[in-house]
Amino acid sequence: MFNNTLGEDTPAASYAAQYTLDESAGTFDVTRTFDDDGSSYSYVLGDVDPQPDGSWLVNWGTKGAVQLIDDKNEVLWDIR
Repeated sequence: MFNNTLGEDTPAASYAAQYTLDESAGTFDVTRTFDDDGSSYSYVLGDVDPQPDGSWLVNWGTKGAVQLIDDKNEVLWDIR
């Protein structure tokens, strides 16, 4: 999921997140996040596409950046 943080009471810094849902308990856990050092903000059009190898393709929307992040949250490539 891409959270642009629009409307939150925190400073604007968008991030990618993965959640594990427990539908029977009605709960969820955050299992992974990536925030590009808190320096990226996109108020619209951000997206996260999980890849088969566990990496994420993160589109930072209006910031004009796309990153491939491996399963250890290391940036494999960055296009700006």
